[in-house]
Amino acid sequence: MSAGADNKRVKGSSAEKLGLIHYYGTTASVADAPKVRRISSVFKRREILIILEGEGVYIEGGVEGVSEGLNYPVGEAEVVATNNASLQKVVSLTSTLVVGIFIVGTKLYAIAGSVAATGVITWAATATTVNDAATTGADICRLSDTQYGISYIDDGGDDYLAVRGGSVSGTVITQGTEKLLNAAALKTTAGTGITLANTLTVCVAYVLDADGKGLLIASTFNSSLTFSAGGTAVEFDGGNDTKELNICSHDTGDVSVVYQAGGDTNDPITMCCATVSVLKAIVAGAEVSMAGAASAATGIDCAKLYEDCVVFTWVDSTFVHVNTATISGTTPTKKTELALTSTAGLTPQITTLSNTKVAISYEDDANTNDVGQVVLVKIIANVPTKLGVYQFTQAAVVTPGICTLTPERVLLFFEDDANNDRNTALIGDIDSFLLDVRSQVASTKYNLWMTPIGGRKRSG
Repeated sequence: MSAGADNKRVKGSSAEKLGLIHYYGTTASVADAPKVRRISSVFKRREILIILEGEGVYIEGGVEGVSEGLNYPVGEAEVVATNNASLQKVVSLTSTLVVGIFIVGTKLYAIAGSVAATGVITWAATATTVNDAATTGADICRLSDTQYGISYIDDGGDDYLAVRGGSVSGTVITQGTEKLLNAAALKTTAGTGITLANTLTVCVAYVLDADGKGLLIASTFNSSLTFSAGGTAVEFDGGNDTKELNICSHDTGDVSVVYQAGGDTNDPITMCCATVSVLKAIVAGAEVSMAGAASAATGIDCAKLYEDCVVFTWVDSTFVHVNTATISGTTPTKKTELALTSTAGLTPQITTLSNTKVAISYEDDANTNDVGQVVLVKIIANVPTKLGVYQFTQAAVVTPGICTLTPERVLLFFEDDANNDRNTALIGDIDSFLLDVRSQVASTKYNLWMTPIGGRKRSG
C-alpha cells in the first residue's frame, strides 16, 4: 500500500501481512541537499528496517539519523502577489493570528494572517498601507491578542520617527492614527525598534542623523490606539555611529537595546538596559559590550528568554552567533557566546520557543542558492547548545523573519528572491522523529519501505 506524495509530509499506512510502510517522492532539486519537507517516522526511535530504491538515494545519518528537526506541513505561499517586497518582519498575536510588515517600493504595509492547524495560512485579501510616504526603516511589536504597534522612519516626513497601531478582527486591520515622536532627522541606515515596555506604554529606539547617538523615547496609548506625544528622550549610546539596533522588553517596565556601537573600535555588539515608567520616564544604565572578540556586528536581533534574561543573535563579521545576558537593575552581564555557523550568514532573526529554547532564521550566504535556514538552540543555565540547522527553501531568500506560534510551531516570513522578491510565508513544525532522504544526484524519484521491527509484522 502506498502512502505518500512528492514533497509531502506523510506518515504512511501499513501494507497487508508484512506491516510495511511505503513512502515515495522525489529528492531535492540540488544533489545531496535536504528535502524542504522530510519524512516523519511513525515508529519514532524503535528499531526499523529501511529499504530504499532510487539513483544514489540514502538517508542522511543512516537509520540512526532519525532526529528532531523542522518540518513543513504545507508548501510556502505568497502573502501578496506584488514584486520587490523588502524589510520582512512578523509577530504573533496569538497561536493562530500573525501580523507582518514589509515595504514595497518605498511604502510601508501591514497584513494579518490566520493560521489553521493544518499549517495553511489565510492572509487578508489586500495589505493595509501603514505609511503612504517613503519609509526607510520599521519595526513591529505585539500589544495584545488583537493589537500591534509599529515604529518607522518616515522619509516622507523628513526622516522623522513615527508610531502607529493596528487592531485585527479576523484578518481585517483597523489602524489608529500616526503619531510623530521625534521632529528631527533620523539616521535611516540605523533602523528603529519598538517594544511594549509597560501596560499601555511602548518604548522606541532610534538614532539621530545629526550626531549618530542612540536614543530611547516612550509613548502611551489607549484602546483606540491613539499614541501620546513622546516623553523625554534618553541616550542609550553616547557614541557617534549607533546602528543595527533592536529592542525587547525583559520584564514589566524594563527594556534592553542591542546594537552595533559603530563609534567604538571594531564596531562591537553592545547592550544597554533601561527602566520605563507608565509616565514615560526612562532611566538608562551604562552600555556594556557583549562581544567576546570585538568585530563588526550586523544583523542584530534580540528577545526575552525569561524574566531579566535576554537572548540575542548577530553576524559577527561573517558567522551567525548567539548569546544571552542576565540583567540586574540596568546592568547586563554577558554569558556564553556560541558561533552557530562556520560559513557566512546574513540577517538573522530570533524567536523564543520556551525559556530554554530558541529558533533563529537567516539567509545562508555561503549556499550557492542563498537558501533560508533555521537553527534551533537549547539554552540551559545560559549556556547555548546548537541542536541543528534546517533548510526551509530550495531557492534564494532575503531578510527571513520568524515568530513563535507554539513551542512546536513557527512562522517564517521572507522575501522570495527567486520569485521576483515577493513576500512569502511558511509554517514550520518541530518534529522529533524525522528522516532526511537525499540523493547523490538531483531530483531523483525514490521508494522507501519501512517496518517497525526488522522482519516482524507490526502488531495492532
